[in-house]
Amino acid sequence: MILIPFRDFPPVLKPTTNAEESSTNIEQEWNSQDWLNGAKELIRWSHSLAGDDSFMLVVRHSHREIIASYDDMVGRGLTGLGHRMAREFGRRLPLRKDTRIFHSYVPRCTETAEDIAEGIRDAGGIVDFVEASDLLVGPRVIDPQLWQKIGRDGIRVLGFVEEWHSGMYTEQQMESYDKFQTRVVREMIRKLRSAPEGSMHLHVTHDLFLAAAKRAMQTTYASVSDRPSYLAGFGVIVRPKKSVAFEIR
Repeated sequence: MILIPFRDFPPVLKPTTNAEESSTNIEQEWNSQDWLNGAKELIRWSHSLAGDDSFMLVVRHSHREIIASYDDMVGRGLTGLGHRMAREFGRRLPLRKDTRIFHSYVPRCTETAEDIAEGIRDAGGIVDFVEASDLLVGPRVIDPQLWQKIGRDGIRVLGFVEEWHSGMYTEQQMESYDKFQTRVVREMIRKLRSAPEGSMHLHVTHDLFLAAAKRAMQTTYASVSDRPSYLAGFGVIVRPKKSVAFEIR
């Protein structure tokens, strides 16, 4: 509500427009959701970079529906809150002259990528393209029974990554950790290195990929804090002749 300044008549309240009310509600939602803390850290970090730094954000999809069984793993999409917060995440990112979004083809990641792109455009930015990537689905799993080991709603995802890294699963069951590591570093870093100076790449994926990719890039044990909340993840900045991975908790 906007108050008209008092002069020689009683104050009159100007009606709030739908756009103003919607903006206020989204701001309140953004500030009240604890699971967005990691996303906010990523945004702060990305704004701290120099304009000619190229960087990528690797993030988990936005707030999704509950996954109660293996059959739900592929089909589940975003909640209404998830859509709104993904668009707000996009609106708050820095505007770069070259912005590209890559995503897992699973619906919740596709929806997140499209919402982030919409938010960037709403803020006056340009998104060069939004593209599905098989890599961002995660390591190639041949034996579908392995998905059961991740547990209901992904509760065991970090333990699964460590079991996989230790060689517990054969190549007849899933892609080897070494092959996955090579694919991650080669594809994601190469794309960023070949992009124009000052580019921003966003990769929208799953918690399994994030835990595995962070280990691939940083060779760190997948601790409890490595299971990111929605829209959280990590950032990588690439400068000439070197790349540095920044862990964002």
